[in-house]
Amino acid sequence: AAFTLDSSTQITATVPFTAATGLLRVNTPAGSALSASNFVVLPAINAFTPGSGGFGAEVTITGSGVTGVTNVQFNSAKAAFTFDSSTQMRATVPNDAVTGPIRVDTPAGTASAGTFIVSPIITSFSPLGGSPGLTVTITGTGFGNVTNVHFNGAGAVFQVDSVNQISAIVPVTATTGPIGVTTPEI
Repeated sequence: AAFTLDSSTQITATVPFTAATGLLRVNTPAGSALSASNFVVLPAINAFTPGSGGFGAEVTITGSGVTGVTNVQFNSAKAAFTFDSSTQMRATVPNDAVTGPIRVDTPAGTASAGTFIVSPIITSFSPLGGSPGLTVTITGTGFGNVTNVHFNGAGAVFQVDSVNQISAIVPVTATTGPIGVTTPEI
């Protein structure tokens, strides 16, 4: 740790990013001393990249105190994760994630940071064609914050059934083309 000697009885030290919960040690030419109790390193998220993605995207989270992470969440959706080092981990965007903060939990505490934008992804729709007024079931991920559904640019009446499914009615002005969904973030 970087430190300054304030007096013969006091030192001010900066907790390094690679620190883990444990005893504090002070070394001098005459010997070393250990603290009587553990210094608890609380988790902190310094950054995550990328800042957006869909289900299954891998997100790299950097910070301090992440070694003891027991839980990672995208907003309130639990994610699978692995450790790369004492300051870096990777998490996979779960299929029930919605836009919101990334959170990590450790026995020492919780840290959250920023807003991860969950991009909607359409994986399929059924039926594959039909006339105006037909209800189409759209399946995918990231549908929690959908604000617009369109059929080749024509806005449709829709209902979000879940973060993975939308029911939309083919509008009268629809023409053959792609189906799209929009969230406030895109």
